[in-house]
Amino acid sequence: MDTLYTHSMRYPDLIHVNARSEEYLTHRRWQLHHQDGDLDIHTGYANLRYGAIIPRSKGQLFVNQFAVQKTLLYQRRMADVFFSFWTNSYPYIVSNPLPLFNAVRRLKNALADHSPYFVKSDIELPLDQRDVRTACENDKCLFVTNIDLLPLSTEYNPDQNLTHSSLGSIAMWKDQLDMDIPEPEFWRHRGYHAAVDGDSTTCWNTFTAPKQGDYFGLDLIGDMRASRLLIQLRQTMEQDAQDAFTIRALNKDGWEDCSIVPDLTQSLPRRMVYQMTCPDGKPISAIRVFFKHTQQRPFDLCAFGLDNFLV
Repeated sequence: MDTLYTHSMRYPDLIHVNARSEEYLTHRRWQLHHQDGDLDIHTGYANLRYGAIIPRSKGQLFVNQFAVQKTLLYQRRMADVFFSFWTNSYPYIVSNPLPLFNAVRRLKNALADHSPYFVKSDIELPLDQRDVRTACENDKCLFVTNIDLLPLSTEYNPDQNLTHSSLGSIAMWKDQLDMDIPEPEFWRHRGYHAAVDGDSTTCWNTFTAPKQGDYFGLDLIGDMRASRLLIQLRQTMEQDAQDAFTIRALNKDGWEDCSIVPDLTQSLPRRMVYQMTCPDGKPISAIRVFFKHTQQRPFDLCAFGLDNFLV
């Protein structure tokens, strides 16, 4: 931070940001310009979490901007994303390979030396039981699936060379694990978030074909009564709508099976609408959609809805 501060003194009116090496290209790709008459955009993205020097005037200006712009609650919670763009000036991005490898090495040495305050046991809830993947765009639910495209963990070799190892290269990570792992570009556009971003033209892609018993669904913030289920896809299902899924919902009494019947008056080939009946019609706080059959190709989920609650 001393060097970043020294650099910021040369150009005190700019935002100065440390960018992790693997994120540097993302920052550069989101440096944008556009001119149309009096409209003049020249702005860029800055991830502030790894160290930033920000002029106080920029912070005050942003507070004023937020006061006059109509923003939703979930947008206000992501104010850091808006901040650098709304300055309408290019942040000064400094590439900085943060000491991730050094941090792990220091942890290993501390554990080996039985240093105080370092915890040896893992916190309960194993990685293979963590199925919450992303927050819904409206901040009213969490998207859940057991389908995971990535390895749960990678073996750490304290003697490895960072530059020529899985920690320094996605290609070497793939080779080490002998796995087909999505490229970053795929992840940005087809990752979990694309299922619940409120845009039916973007879709989460499972990357591999779902197996029988795989599931996806929502954990709701609160509960609701629901009698209608909508599932919008990029491609038609391999099975008939009636035979594609089984449904379970969580109410105050626990998980229960729900029956579904296709609503042919509202359904389209890639927009499946079901009438859903759950026991006793109690409000539900979560729903899971299970594949009844192993699929032959990856699955794309573009939108998901319960009654008028659509994501």
